[in-house]
Amino acid sequence: MTGWSAIVNSPNRPIGKSDIFKVPHHGSENAHSDEVWETMVDKNALGILTSKIGGRSNIPKPSDIKRLKKYLPHLFCTSEPVTKKQKRDRTVEKTINSTVKNRVPLNGEIGQIQLRIDINSGIAVRLKGPAKKL
Repeated sequence: MTGWSAIVNSPNRPIGKSDIFKVPHHGSENAHSDEVWETMVDKNALGILTSKIGGRSNIPKPSDIKRLKKYLPHLFCTSEPVTKKQKRDRTVEKTINSTVKNRVPLNGEIGQIQLRIDINSGIAVRLKGPAKKL
């Protein structure tokens, strides 16, 4: 057994369901496991997600966010997910492409999601910078 199946079926994992889930691999579909959602994550869990900019594509995609919100009614992301490539004049784009091999667009600062757990009042979420609830 490998991957999520090994974790779900491990006798060493905690019993019960988690109230907080850090979404792996920036929420990409290839990191999804129905077993995890069914057996390890509470239906009202808080989800923490980070955006990835660059590479083959930016993630999470709108379809990833839609899928994740089915499982996580409270989903927070460290920055606004980038869904569109910046448009530039063709001449500017041609000049950039002729001088730069690899480039990654920067969208300013990355936000922070802070969770505080109090036995009496539950989980408090504090967002800093561009972090937001999706």
